[in-house]
Amino acid sequence: MKQNGDPISPYRRSSWMILHVANPFLRLFVGRLGFGSSSGFRILKVRGRKSGRWYSVPIRLLELDGYRYLVALQGQTFWVKNLRMQGAGKLQFGGRTTDFTSVELPDQDKTPVLRAYLKRWWSVSKPLTTITSPDATDEEFVRAEPLHPVFLLK
Repeated sequence: MKQNGDPISPYRRSSWMILHVANPFLRLFVGRLGFGSSSGFRILKVRGRKSGRWYSVPIRLLELDGYRYLVALQGQTFWVKNLRMQGAGKLQFGGRTTDFTSVELPDQDKTPVLRAYLKRWWSVSKPLTTITSPDATDEEFVRAEPLHPVFLLK
């Protein structure tokens, strides 16, 4: 896929600022202190597929029609690969941790979830997707679905 003539990478690595400043800040304020509930933030904990170590990353949890979803706008990230392999993880908020199992949605089921996610967090999600607007056509969402893994949590 291309946007403005540039190839779209299946994975967009986070900047140094995100990895070394924003993520540690969010781990403290969301994971330990419980700030950010209204912004959907949680700390995702998932075991490494090779090392078996627990990894944690701040993520937005989308609640839609009574279901919970994790959306990977940055593509095939380490947490996506690990969650695919493990099929389970933990969500932490304010010192409280809950276990979950997950199922990855097939591409044809992602549009309503992606659209709801982008409508809620468009201002911060815009640089991470090829979708031009949360109100874009279904065809535009269908083209972007393979780039954005989505997991249903149980």
